[in-house]
Amino acid sequence: MLSYLTAMRPGPQTTLPILWATIPVLSILLAIPVMLLIANLIAAGPGSSAESPPCRRPAPRVNEPFENGAGVSPCTELVLHPYLFRAGMRIGAGLQAPDTEGCRMKVRLKITGAVAAVLLGSAPVPFLALSAGAASTAPISSGFCRSSSHPTLAARLTRAIQAARRDRLSIVAVRVDDPGKRLGCWLHSAWHFDSASVVKVTILGALLRRALDQHRYLTDTEVARASAMITRSDNDAASALWDALGRSNLQHFLHLARMKQTVLGPGGYWGLTQITAHDEMLLLRLLLTKNPVLDLASRRYALSLMAQVTPSQRWGVPAGAPTRLTVHVKNGWLPLQDHGWRVHSIGCFTSRGGDYSIVVLTQNNPTMAYGIRTIETIARAIHRELNPRT
Repeated sequence: MLSYLTAMRPGPQTTLPILWATIPVLSILLAIPVMLLIANLIAAGPGSSAESPPCRRPAPRVNEPFENGAGVSPCTELVLHPYLFRAGMRIGAGLQAPDTEGCRMKVRLKITGAVAAVLLGSAPVPFLALSAGAASTAPISSGFCRSSSHPTLAARLTRAIQAARRDRLSIVAVRVDDPGKRLGCWLHSAWHFDSASVVKVTILGALLRRALDQHRYLTDTEVARASAMITRSDNDAASALWDALGRSNLQHFLHLARMKQTVLGPGGYWGLTQITAHDEMLLLRLLLTKNPVLDLASRRYALSLMAQVTPSQRWGVPAGAPTRLTVHVKNGWLPLQDHGWRVHSIGCFTSRGGDYSIVVLTQNNPTMAYGIRTIETIARAIHRELNPRT
């Protein structure tokens, strides 16, 4: 229609048809912002209390094995993981997060998006054709793995990770960093997950930083708790250090580490800290490279603990790593009703030839074993591509 109108020369006989042809288009374009405003007002009103499932913290499962192997009885009062229960809390009470504006925003976007779709669906064909043409000229991403010096390797790694997570139920975030190859991968690296026990590395970092600020060594008690917390994933040790540090010291460390996407768990529930693959990689970088946050002795101490994790907990990202590499790992696992098992694994791999790090965070796993299998399939693909000759 537009090509037809353009081809016609304006004149006494064509001015009126052109005017009548443009009136419907202008009317629709002017109506769109009005309808969007009305939809926003409707969504923000009293009827907008509906929320999507992730907006509320679900109650913990009962009769499930937790990280220390203890089961949960539905008829007793007891203290289990400090990040799920406190003394006197009855099973089934749950942890309900307050309603947030983010929940309303999701509803509002769905309504306004539907209205826009209806309005645009009635737009003239040339208008839609123009939009489609603009979209077709947009740059196509080469993948979530990138390298300025090894682009072919980055492309292969992207395909390998995609193939490894294909047909898996797990919701996955992956971050890879290989400074020697100038290579990195960013798959959903800003998505938030409940931390479970991987937050214990953050607790350790905050402990070491506080000792530096106070110009002292760790006490014998702190050393014992730090070792138990990392090497055996001891929850009591983690809770004691979390409480002793306090939120101010923990937040101070996050600030220094520039872990801006990490949100500490409420109260003493350290396992409900919200983490991202992006921030976990920043944490691993602090342990591997010279920085003003942790000195060399602190970094070596943290890495040595992660290299001494008990064999039964050395699953996850170490899967498929060449034997010539020293593995430094910390894992976490936590079952909740919403999105199933959270199963995470973060690790550094060091050698004289260079270091690299891998972070894999998952949820929506039907079982812990399923999550481990997802992580290890991805990890093997990464190690294989980064170490083709071994």
